[in-house]
Amino acid sequence: MSSGDPGSDDRSLASRIAADLAAALAAGTWNAYDGPAGRELLVSLGRRFSRRHVQTVASGTIAVELALRGVGVRAGDEVILAAYDFPGNFRAIEAIGATPVLIDVDPAGWSLDVDSVAAAISPSTRALLASHLHGSGFDAPRLSALATERGIALIEDACQVPGATIGGRVAGSWGAVSVLSFGGSKLLSAGRGGAVLTDDPQIDQRMRIANDRGNLAYPLSELQAIALLPQLERLDVMHRLRQRGAERLLEMAHSAGLIPDRHPANADDPAWYKFPLQFPDEATRDAARARFEQAGIACGEGFRGFWRRTSRRCRAVGSLDVARLRSVGSLLIDHRELADDRIERVAAAIEASRD
Repeated sequence: MSSGDPGSDDRSLASRIAADLAAALAAGTWNAYDGPAGRELLVSLGRRFSRRHVQTVASGTIAVELALRGVGVRAGDEVILAAYDFPGNFRAIEAIGATPVLIDVDPAGWSLDVDSVAAAISPSTRALLASHLHGSGFDAPRLSALATERGIALIEDACQVPGATIGGRVAGSWGAVSVLSFGGSKLLSAGRGGAVLTDDPQIDQRMRIANDRGNLAYPLSELQAIALLPQLERLDVMHRLRQRGAERLLEMAHSAGLIPDRHPANADDPAWYKFPLQFPDEATRDAARARFEQAGIACGEGFRGFWRRTSRRCRAVGSLDVARLRSVGSLLIDHRELADDRIERVAAAIEASRD
């Protein structure tokens, strides 16, 4: 039974994880290469995200690279992604020797603009790498249909959105491959870690081969799996508590003109890893960040984006104006600030940021 407070529930969850770790130490399974918690986690993730094949890995970043290799991206290919995204996604494309192709962001949110995709497709396009970011999602039904029609693989970065529903399906079930992160601040966290999920046995096999160096090159440990299982069990409860806090802030942020009118875009039931505010420029954003931090609110700037990068590293399609605005003006509030005992100070800081 939930207390109604994410802070209290976090403490209860920590006690459960501590007990499970103690049990594994006593049983001697804590250091197993292929332990019971790791096996249970694979089954639980597959069930949660409606996937037939799941592999856990060392990070969300390496998960993206394995996904690219799994769908057959090679040196000289092109991969389309938004010009505002996690920097590791751009670098994963470069690591394979492929070329990132940049398109703009949906004006209603922080994710890739599906309307910009068609113009970016070339004979060299092998994949689309699309992230659900900051409560918004990309239009997964449309992008999935477009990718299928054009014979291009969709890689769905669901690292920020465990618990979300998009287009009537769980986020993380749309791509040819989907990617999760279990990094230190994520909604599902083991300090580090990630997963790749697919329904295609050939893609799964390619990713396994890329991860094989005689043993797993990028493993998730049994200890990490032990920490993740209770979080996965309580994901729906924690999701609802965060959603309640986000709804309180959304009303204020819309009224203050600090968030696009249709945000959260494309998500039936959004997940809130970061709650975003949009300021007109870097200076205004930084001044707001200083006020928020002075009030004890955990926050930070958004991704710097790729819109400044030269043609030596990528190919840009269109103006990228929205991506530029998101890069210089986004302030991101940590999901832990959505707790009942913290939400009012966040609301007060938003009110103080009105024009």
